[in-house]
Amino acid sequence: MPGQVQIVTTTRMAVAIAVATSGSIAPAMADQQTALAAMANLCAEGPMTLDDAKAALGAAGWVQTQDPQVVFNPLRAAVFSFQFRSEDVGYSLLNAEFMAASILGNSALGPNQLGFTFSDVQLAVLAVEERKPYCVATGPAAILDVSVQVSGLEETGQTNLVRVRKGSLGEGGYADALIDLQAILSLDPDLLKTTEVSGIMITPEMLAEFLSSIGEATVQITSKAALQGN
Repeated sequence: MPGQVQIVTTTRMAVAIAVATSGSIAPAMADQQTALAAMANLCAEGPMTLDDAKAALGAAGWVQTQDPQVVFNPLRAAVFSFQFRSEDVGYSLLNAEFMAASILGNSALGPNQLGFTFSDVQLAVLAVEERKPYCVATGPAAILDVSVQVSGLEETGQTNLVRVRKGSLGEGGYADALIDLQAILSLDPDLLKTTEVSGIMITPEMLAEFLSSIGEATVQITSKAALQGN
């Protein structure tokens, strides 16, 4: 297919962390390669239909789920990563929860937002029926292998806790983030205060629960139609 993205895996292995939520054995590297390629091709090309998305991802090993958390978790991982404030991690967490809930519940999105899993990866395929599709995935660092076909990839944000990069994938947009989950878990509780949300203190237990629902890496791929607003 013209413009189809091919994924070349790297030798980097995902780092096991204390907040990992799944004990499942990773699929064979070839299967992971196929799954990532299908995600990249589908999400960058758009527009698509719901059946297109289900068929393309299903053929590559993705499993559709009706669990709403599989749609919610990638969104809050993206907001947390791309709007991260190292000086106020508590605000970053609350902002991620609020914005993800707003995107799904109070926006122009309809009820048919798709969720898929592949091993430890959670994938949300959004705004398909609205003709502005984009995808957000969260999981282990290995999902960043999709970036080998990204053009113009550059770091746009860097702290000692979160690294953010952006570029182009085909005619679509690409962004990824790598989070040092273990370092965030080890933060001084004073950094969990919220300077803009009066009266709310994030406890270490709340932070651990939040981080256990996302992965150390987040990828967002936005179709050309979504970028143009058409």
